[in-house]
Amino acid sequence: MLNESFKLRCTDTQYARVKEYVYAYCLFNSILGPIQAIGVAKCSEKDEFYKNKGRKIARARAELNAYATYRRRLSHYQELLRDKFDVTLLNLTSYINHQKKYIHTIIK
Repeated sequence: MLNESFKLRCTDTQYARVKEYVYAYCLFNSILGPIQAIGVAKCSEKDEFYKNKGRKIARARAELNAYATYRRRLSHYQELLRDKFDVTLLNLTSYINHQKKYIHTIIK
């Protein structure tokens, strides 16, 4: 269940060829918002097979970059959430202690 919700999904891929280089411009959706990534591969100018192979390599490199970006974002959010949880747990402990004292004063 979690694996599916945190998975990146490619929504758009565009390729550009400049001389012997193939660029893959990809857009991925994630639970943290869109992630744009670029991948580059060098291929032969003459052979169509290498152009297709270059596209596959460029796309794979763009996906690699997207996963690295996603991991950094998740780590950042994890730190933010850890801080929020720590503060919330301290506050809840304080509220619980306050309620116990309040109940004790009512009972007396």
